Amino acid sequence: MTILNSGLDFDQGANLVFVGGSPRSGTTMLQNMLDCHPDIAGGPEFDRVPDVVALRNMLMNSIDNGRISVFLTKDEVDREIGYFIERLFAPYTRKRNRRILSEKTPWNVLHFTALLEIFPSAKFIFCVRDPRAVVSSMLQVGKRAQSSKTAPDFTRKIGCAISMVKRCNQMGFRALRENPDRVLLVQYEELVAAPEKMTQQICGFLGILWNSEMLTPEKKKHDGEVGVDGVWYNKEMYYRAPESSRVESWRNEISTMQHIIVATAFKDDADLKTAGYVFSREQLPTWTKILEKLVSLVYDGSRWLKWRFNQIRSLSNHTSRNSKV
Repeated sequence: MTILNSGLDFDQGANLVFVGGSPRSGTTMLQNMLDCHPDIAGGPEFDRVPDVVALRNMLMNSIDNGRISVFLTKDEVDREIGYFIERLFAPYTRKRNRRILSEKTPWNVLHFTALLEIFPSAKFIFCVRDPRAVVSSMLQVGKRAQSSKTAPDFTRKIGCAISMVKRCNQMGFRALRENPDRVLLVQYEELVAAPEKMTQQICGFLGILWNSEMLTPEKKKHDGEVGVDGVWYNKEMYYRAPESSRVESWRNEISTMQHIIVATAFKDDADLKTAGYVFSREQLPTWTKILEKLVSLVYDGSRWLKWRFNQIRSLSNHTSRNSKV
């Protein structure tokens, strides 16, 4: 389909790339590397794609319950929502004179499944990073925000940070399993350790020729700089070059107890194990082994209590409904 006055042809998202992953997983660095490619416009976080997808989901629900099914079908909803999003992106893509638009908002990952349906020809990049590093980085954001009420809970509370990482990873890995040809997994550690190899793989996935400028994102000004606020990023952090030396920096940023808590929460994560992340007890000082066991018991116990509470509540609701009958 040709978008009116855009000067660009769009075909079910054929020229769109959606980048998503847990906040602090390397999405910004990847976006800046993509933005260095002469075929790709990687702008600031658009932010509102998840909101548009939420509207799409509400329309789908209304069709399911028959309230608006006389107006349009689900396929027509996806078509119109897709055209709408493409039209929003078209002016910026045209201004940059690029063929591909990369939309990087971390929360995109929570809606990959819907976006895959809306845009049958679009590509998706799922960013993953060691959750200990992600949680550490989230908590560093909370420290910089200090008492700011705008700082989300996942930057101030380790339990919320863990839940956020789990939620994002769950949706990202699900999309990857269901659509391996359209979703590419990019691990932060590999991206900074072997940027040439990884960017070549990314370009192959997108069907474009590799460009060496992608290796030096710090040398080019990026429009995403408008999001630099001194809390989530300062300019030095935003324009940081791929540095493998920072892969293990989290070890000096979180306490041993925080390390144990995060490692315990993810030690049985099958997707992360498959991706090569290991949460070994040998990585901890000897004296912490007992502490680790206690944390594990508390963590497993809390999950059992939550399960038991939900079971009792479900039984109670069932009994209540039967009594009314």
